[in-house]
Amino acid sequence: MPTSTMLQLKISATKKRLFEGFLPPQVLSVVALSGLACVVASMIRVISAGGSFTVVPLDIPIVSAPVSDRSVHGFREKVDKTLMKSTLAVTLTPREFIYGDISAFTSNVADMQNKFVVLHEEGSPQVTKLLEQVNLWQDDRARRLSIRPDGVLVLIPDSRVPLNIIIRVSKLLRESKKFDSVILAGGMI
Repeated sequence: MPTSTMLQLKISATKKRLFEGFLPPQVLSVVALSGLACVVASMIRVISAGGSFTVVPLDIPIVSAPVSDRSVHGFREKVDKTLMKSTLAVTLTPREFIYGDISAFTSNVADMQNKFVVLHEEGSPQVTKLLEQVNLWQDDRARRLSIRPDGVLVLIPDSRVPLNIIIRVSKLLRESKKFDSVILAGGMI
């Protein structure tokens, strides 16, 4: 039985309506470009990120005096390390390491007679060179002035130094096994 022309037109209109997209082509192109931009941005992030991430333990001083806790257990905090005037302090700037006694950075800051400089090579901090010079300096002080190293290093980074460089330098200083504690300090320069 042949179908009527009216029925064929309705079937044709229904097929045409079903084959039309849900969204207009302009919206589909915007969604496609947004998806492509997300994929490209995530690929750039993956490529630019470092290969490994790690946590570097640093000692951050919070209080200078022991705090007693009179709660249920009667816990009393005790001081682990004490910073003295002769404690080694190292400032990390974008161009150099500056090291000396902590007293050299708290009084007479502008005086360069009591500080020593290790320049970075091509913008890269030379931690091994710093450790060599610190060894010589501490040996000389022990021999001449009878000042023994206390195993504590206070690292004072400049605010212009990127965080990943500060973390890397502090990790290398801790791995050197020369210091019992590497203390991260701020606000001194």
